Amino acid sequence: MKSPTLAPHLSAFFNEHLPVQRNVSENTLKAYRDTFVLFLRFCRDVKHWKPEEIRLEALDAALTFEFLESLEKERHCSLATRNQRLAALHGFFRYIQAEVPELLGQYQRILAIPFPRHPRPPIQYLSQEDIASILAQPDAGTRW
Repeated sequence: MKSPTLAPHLSAFFNEHLPVQRNVSENTLKAYRDTFVLFLRFCRDVKHWKPEEIRLEALDAALTFEFLESLEKERHCSLATRNQRLAALHGFFRYIQAEVPELLGQYQRILAIPFPRHPRPPIQYLSQEDIASILAQPDAGTRW
C-alpha cells in the first residue's frame, strides 16, 4: 500500500517522474522544486504542519487556493509567476492521481483551478495625421 503522506510521492515525482519519465529540462525541474519549497514552507508556517507529516488527504483545492493567494498578497508575485506555480502544482496532481486513485476526485478539483488571464494592454494605433506625417518624410525625388 502507498504511504498516506506526501513525502514519498513528492520524492518519486522529483527523482523518477520528472527527470526519467517526462525528461524535463533542468530549469523546469528547478522551477517545480522552487514551487514545492514555497508550498511546504506555506504548510509549515501557516498551517503549522511538519513537511514530513503532511498527509495526502490534506491536499485539496482550498489549500491550493490559499497558497496561491499568499503568493500574490504576501510575496507580491505577478500573475505570470502565480500561473507558473499553479502549473507545477497541476503537474504534480496529474501525477499523483494515478498513484493514489482513491483521492482522484479531490485532485480533480485542484486540476480544475483555472489559470487567470493576464490583462493585455490595448493596442496603440497611429492616427491618420501621424501616418501622413511618416509617409511625407521620404524624399520622393530620390531613389533611396
